[in-house]
Amino acid sequence: MRLVIFEPAAGASASPPQLGLLTPGGVVAVDVVSAATAGGALKQVVAGFDALRPRLEQLAARSAAIPLDEVRLLPPLADPAKILCTLWLPMQHTDTEDRLHVFVKAPGSTIGDGGEVVLPRLDDAELFTHNACLAVVIGKRCRAVAASGWREVVFGYSAMIDVTARTASLARWKGGLSALGSSCDTFGPLGPAIVPRGEIEERDGLELQLRCGGELRQQARFDDLDAQIGVAIERATSVMTLHPGDVLAIDGTAAGQGPLQDGDELQLDVGQVGRLSVSVRDPSNRTWDRSIRVASGTASA
Repeated sequence: MRLVIFEPAAGASASPPQLGLLTPGGVVAVDVVSAATAGGALKQVVAGFDALRPRLEQLAARSAAIPLDEVRLLPPLADPAKILCTLWLPMQHTDTEDRLHVFVKAPGSTIGDGGEVVLPRLDDAELFTHNACLAVVIGKRCRAVAASGWREVVFGYSAMIDVTARTASLARWKGGLSALGSSCDTFGPLGPAIVPRGEIEERDGLELQLRCGGELRQQARFDDLDAQIGVAIERATSVMTLHPGDVLAIDGTAAGQGPLQDGDELQLDVGQVGRLSVSVRDPSNRTWDRSIRVASGTASA
């Protein structure tokens, strides 16, 4: 089962975004809860999924699907209250607590599959890079969760690309782990769908592969992410309450982050979740050395 938010494709009659199920035949509209927005409906489905699942399965099997070329997929979480991103340092940082860094990304930075990342003019920003992430979607209100119990509070998974502005030294724009360089409009591609955790074989179904212009730049297995998810949820819930629909963007691998420029096409494949594809536009038409890669051994990655 793959949950999406969609609207008619460009040129079709206008209608508000809707909650849907992505099926082999297209998108099936879902009307199983009462909510003012599609985003609100999705959060209700996430929170009450066990009770709603039979009805959702019935709709997926029996309802007519809208062809994919007639819809536009939006971020499957249109208005998450929180997006927390992680940076996972290499093994030479042997203390697990020291290896993990968590920072907040603006929820309004998200775009959906087929969207466009727009590179802005920023003082002292000399480069823009990508990072492949596994988007972990929280399924229940939770606080003070132990790392070993993270699966009890996770609803499912999606794909996310963390786009970041950097200085000439490749540090994150405005210093350290500042969220500003990652929070520009369009810097949070998310999608194409959310898949419930129970419907994925984690070890084999959540491999990450990010390509830019067809070049494989980043790759990670779920084994690389497992420990990080638990530590990230434990750390986040030690200081804040997480709610259904909140997102943790788990760093697949800091290695391989490279420059983005006008005309680039990004594809992030996440196993059974699917492919998230976005394009890049730079109104200033800047270019950078394609061989540049951000080092993975420092917190500035």
